[in-house]
Amino acid sequence: MKKLLTLIAAFSLCLFACEKEEENPEPSLEDVKFGFANQDEDLIPVPEALQEAEIPEATLALGWLNLANNLTSTYSQLFNVPANAVKSSNPVVPSNGRVAKAEYLVYAWEGPNGYGITYQVHKEGEKYVLEILYKMPQIEGWRLHLYAEQDRDGKNGKLKVYNIDSPESHLAFIYIWQTVGDVVKIEFGESETAIVVRAEANTKTGSGKVEYLDGEVVRLLINWNGDGSGSWTYYGDNGELTGTWEA
Repeated sequence: MKKLLTLIAAFSLCLFACEKEEENPEPSLEDVKFGFANQDEDLIPVPEALQEAEIPEATLALGWLNLANNLTSTYSQLFNVPANAVKSSNPVVPSNGRVAKAEYLVYAWEGPNGYGITYQVHKEGEKYVLEILYKMPQIEGWRLHLYAEQDRDGKNGKLKVYNIDSPESHLAFIYIWQTVGDVVKIEFGESETAIVVRAEANTKTGSGKVEYLDGEVVRLLINWNGDGSGSWTYYGDNGELTGTWEA
């Protein structure tokens, strides 16, 4: 009797697990879409009411939001794999990076000026990783130019872009995004420990805020409401300066 109950319990667990897998099927690597590569909409929404506010601080906030969205669209052409690309499952090992022990989807083609370009995607734990590598005539080996990762639902991730114009490549900037409920949060800077701008926006209410940082110190905070009104605070070494604006 105990064996029968154990078998029934195991069978029930199996059915439950199979149903969960069917509800959330694992996409193929070709179907993985990275949020920052979506050219049809901004990663962080720019509220219309904020665009109509005619004060310098609102204009500054708009500039940073647009910069945050444009940082990713600048590299959008790299996400379009041309028809003549050669498809394989053999990853390229960059001279300034590594490859994981995983199944890869790889596309390779020749870019402008005879540059070799490789686009490769793989799954690493609960996240997807995209790498774009360049091979340039003046520098030996393949160089990692862009690295991105995001979780399965695309709500959280990061994008790193490396300067590869010299033999000693270095991180040019990092871009991190996170979605919590209706709130989209982003931050970008020269590295994870040198963030310059943090911003967040509520896609339902239209409210949000932007922070400008000097190292770990917030120097400027701008808040806005869904109706277009808002407030700002400058944090100086000798005190604070605050103000508000109406819709």
